[in-house]
Amino acid sequence: MVDDNRQLASHIDQTIQTANQEVSMLRTELSSTNSRLKQMNIQDTMGKVDKGTQVERLFGAISKRAQETCNKDVDELRATIQTLTRGNKQLVEDYRHLLEDHDRLKISHEDLKRTNESLKHEIIRLEEQLHKMATGSDGLAQAEAVTVNFKSSYGEIKLELIQARQELIRAKEVLQDLKSDRKRLKGEKLELLSQMKQLYTTLEEKETELRDFILTYEQRVKESDEMFKQFAKEKEHVERDKWEIINKAKDAAERALFFKSQLDTKEQSIKELEAELKETKEQLDSSNSAPLSSSTAAASDGNVNNDDDADDDEVFPSVDGSGFSTMEESSVLNCVFTQEQENDVGHCGIQIISCSPTSTTDSIEAGGTMFKWFTQSSDLELPLESKPSKKKKKSFGSLSRVFSRNRMRRSVALSHAESYISDESSQKLCLLSQDNYQEKLATIEKMVNMPMQEWRAPQVLAWLEITLAMPMYAHNCLTNVKSGKVVLDLSDNELSAALGVINPMHRRKLRLAIEQHRNLHEIKYIKAGEMDSTWIAHRFLPDLGLPQYTDVFEEQLCDGHVLNTLTRRDLEKHFSVHRKFYQSSILHAVELLRRIEFNKEKLYQRRNLCESKDTDLIVWTNERLMKWIRSIDLGEYSENLTEGGLHGAVMVLEPSFNADTLASILGIPPSKSYLRRHLTTELDNILKPARTCLDSVDGSRSEER
Repeated sequence: MVDDNRQLASHIDQTIQTANQEVSMLRTELSSTNSRLKQMNIQDTMGKVDKGTQVERLFGAISKRAQETCNKDVDELRATIQTLTRGNKQLVEDYRHLLEDHDRLKISHEDLKRTNESLKHEIIRLEEQLHKMATGSDGLAQAEAVTVNFKSSYGEIKLELIQARQELIRAKEVLQDLKSDRKRLKGEKLELLSQMKQLYTTLEEKETELRDFILTYEQRVKESDEMFKQFAKEKEHVERDKWEIINKAKDAAERALFFKSQLDTKEQSIKELEAELKETKEQLDSSNSAPLSSSTAAASDGNVNNDDDADDDEVFPSVDGSGFSTMEESSVLNCVFTQEQENDVGHCGIQIISCSPTSTTDSIEAGGTMFKWFTQSSDLELPLESKPSKKKKKSFGSLSRVFSRNRMRRSVALSHAESYISDESSQKLCLLSQDNYQEKLATIEKMVNMPMQEWRAPQVLAWLEITLAMPMYAHNCLTNVKSGKVVLDLSDNELSAALGVINPMHRRKLRLAIEQHRNLHEIKYIKAGEMDSTWIAHRFLPDLGLPQYTDVFEEQLCDGHVLNTLTRRDLEKHFSVHRKFYQSSILHAVELLRRIEFNKEKLYQRRNLCESKDTDLIVWTNERLMKWIRSIDLGEYSENLTEGGLHGAVMVLEPSFNADTLASILGIPPSKSYLRRHLTTELDNILKPARTCLDSVDGSRSEER
């Protein structure tokens, strides 16, 4: 028992020593973190002022908050350590008192053992005497029968026997007392053992609490380090954006100066023309004033009519075949307005001649009738800006005509659906599940070469659930749509009302799919149908270095055909892509897909060929660019490309991309001019051949046209 107590005491001392060591280690770590925080604050205060005071203040405030949280954690840790040390001291004192009580009880137990043994010896001796007395009493009885002389001796023996019996009773009582004392000692011993167990459990609980606290503190330290890293990255991103904005501001200032010079020349020419006009007016007034007044009145009436007619027409901005404006969209388009006087009526026709640069790709014809319809429908969905009341009234009139046409179409669709009621009632309609999945796949395989006019309700339902991956609208389709002809005759409002489509991207996807089945021979990119929303969200976007938009694209069900029609406005409004560089990254990637006609196999084949060679830059992914950065001994900056949206198509198709933009994206400071020169030489080795190859391909295509 003493050995166990000693082992327990040594174990407690060891745990206290380890706890003190861990506390000292934590104090050193806290001092290092405080010094690091002070260094970060000093670096923030000593940073350059011209890089944006707002960013540094933000970073300083965040670092102060982090330092305050760290100081709070340090105070909490110190308080917990003090409470733990106090608890350990109290436990050690209690343990010492228990050991002293245990020693006392042990001594008393040994004394009781000795007294018990002595009493046992006395009891044995008394029993022997009793036995002898019993034998003696038998002999006396025999002797009484023989003689009466021994009566006096018999009485004495009887008295001795009574005394011996009394002594025996006393010895038994003492024995019982000893037994009760022994039981009491055993109970006390059990209580001591239970108290020792409780001490063990409390010590273990304190150790676990200490370990948990140390683990949580380490996790908090790691989280604070990660937060600092994130803040540093955000600061770098903000600095990059700032430099981009500064460069754009410089370009805008240069353009403003150029336009100002042009305006000055035009104002001079206008002044000269005004002087000539005054001279001509004076001459005309002097010659004949009356005919001139009548002619001017007629001309003013003609202009009024022309303004009314111009208000009736709605002018839409021209969009190229790709469905988006390139990086040169901010360039100014010079427009020339000419007026042609008609002979019979005083009407002025306006002719608009735009000198926008022509696209070098073959995506001008990508829209077709399908894209014309889409632009009109998407413009109807957008919120109207504040316009004059005259235009509002006329737009309401056109909408009433559209709704009247929709009512006529609905009546035709209903009559057509009623003709197929007998056929549809025989077929069993049910929503998509694991049991009928193979059956729906078989129906889709059967309707490959079948026109949409001949589809029945089960075929439309399978097409919506599996081909378009829109099972959320299957219930409304089951109740409202009875045939493929009904689907073809539905307008936008009828389609959204029949299927309950609220999302504009879902509506666009449905409309594009319907128009493809309406005009099967006018589909330009047939392979775009193989690019479903899952492939675009989980393969296409990570290859571009934009995995952060995976959930948004998957929610919008963006497939290959929808991707072909995306514009900057769509990306900003429906996909929450607000940065211009990310928008141009996606749009240049779509332009690459157009060049290879949305063929995934061709894309993967070209990427596999250039995996080990530094060729064909236009098909490089974000990961391949990071590999190339590591190969040119700039691996420390390669991680800055993660989630940055940089890939080969942006580098080749964007004319303003050069070594300086790549260096700013990588985060190479301008002071390291040697690294920037090395990057320019290595970039020219891969970028110039890719752009020359692109120009040759574009030239051959233009010659073929």
